[in-house]
Amino acid sequence: GKPVETSTRPLERTFLAVESPPVRLPPGTLVRISAWIKTGGIGLTSDGVLFYDDVCGEPLAVRTTSTGGEWKQFHLYRRVPASGRIGLTLALTGVGVAYFDDVRIEPLVPASQQGAGYAPPVRPPGPMSVQPAGGIRPR
Repeated sequence: GKPVETSTRPLERTFLAVESPPVRLPPGTLVRISAWIKTGGIGLTSDGVLFYDDVCGEPLAVRTTSTGGEWKQFHLYRRVPASGRIGLTLALTGVGVAYFDDVRIEPLVPASQQGAGYAPPVRPPGPMSVQPAGGIRPR
């Protein structure tokens, strides 16, 4: 028989996605969007895993083809649009496996407003609680 040919070209637009229901918040609210992502490597794509919101969309997505098999936390910072709704998309392009965990949309409230009836989100103590951080933090 004829040998099977394998392609090394990207399979662009191979796309498996999960979209969250929209979250309602006051328009103009600054939010931190975060997710823990783990993948050992995604092949045949230039994008890999995508994590993005519906305010800025896919052009400003977090993109990674590997986290080295480790959990890594990613953050996006956005303002809630005039509609007061914000949703997320978690996607896999190409070929591989990706895991998502502890996906959050958290309003960021200035310290000056914390005394005016604001109660910060309650999180259980322990190593998995999310602390404010920029960029990527190993889990």
